[in-house]
Amino acid sequence: MTCLGRVRAERWPNGVVDLGAGAPTDWLRSAIARIGGALLHGLAASVVMAGAIPADAHSLKNLEEELYRREKYFQIVDRPAPKFALQDAAGNAWDLDGLKGKVVVLNFIYAGCPDVCPLHSELIARLQTMINLTPMRDHVQFVSITTDPARDTSEVLKAYGPAHGLDLSNWAFLTTRPGQPEDATRQLAERFGHKFTPVDNGEFVHGIVTHVIDRDGALRANFHVLKFDPTNFVTFVNALVNDVHKPGEAAVEIGGTAPAPRATDQIAGHLVPIIPLTLLVLAAAWLVGAILFFRFRRKRFKAPALEGHWQDASSEVAADNTKKADQ
Repeated sequence: MTCLGRVRAERWPNGVVDLGAGAPTDWLRSAIARIGGALLHGLAASVVMAGAIPADAHSLKNLEEELYRREKYFQIVDRPAPKFALQDAAGNAWDLDGLKGKVVVLNFIYAGCPDVCPLHSELIARLQTMINLTPMRDHVQFVSITTDPARDTSEVLKAYGPAHGLDLSNWAFLTTRPGQPEDATRQLAERFGHKFTPVDNGEFVHGIVTHVIDRDGALRANFHVLKFDPTNFVTFVNALVNDVHKPGEAAVEIGGTAPAPRATDQIAGHLVPIIPLTLLVLAAAWLVGAILFFRFRRKRFKAPALEGHWQDASSEVAADNTKKADQ
């Protein structure tokens, strides 16, 4: 599947329209374009989720099989995620057990990376925007882990997120705790299945993987490189968020019986995809309304100027006619 088209803001003449106070300028035009793009991505994801994600364990299994067929960068894993105990730029402790109950989107980067890491971070920001437009916002935590803790100081960690469009409300950039080995996070990356190998110029040779951990702390999938379809990713995360079993109650298909879904879980599973769809339709309507409003204001403020112009022209014609009559 290809990426969704971008919304283009209308090209106002000269970049500025004189509407008095609060007139739209280039920054407003670009802001509307960014909001429109995010709304379209969220709307597309919600349409897919509303139509394709019943919230039960078997449908999750079916979704994994479907994504395996249609998304070549999707890898099914389903094993306990390697545990970690790290800290953020402010020194707050983070560990995997403390994140149980949420779906975790995790990746490994380092701030000094000159090429693929910034692109990976921008992709994560795009996925986060799509997810945060829905009620999934409160149920998904994004985590980036530096593999270069010696150079990625607290100041570097604090500045990285805003520079790449990441929302700090549910994203964290983690590093080693005092007393841990300098290569602790690189060892952690290896336990997740990929290496960060240092080279002579201080950089690292490494792959690009976006890991998805479910609410029980199980590593459920890897999305490789930067070419996977964001809608497929968000659809999979939505399925994990709406999985009917609670943390610690994973469904067992061999040697046991899966817990029966409760009626409230089934209702919630069908309502959650509908709610973001409704909100996004309303938001899209607001976007269209905002664009039409500014168009109307522009025409409205141009009209008096044109009217004055024709009045001046009429006055000149009348004056000429008077002169001719006097002659």
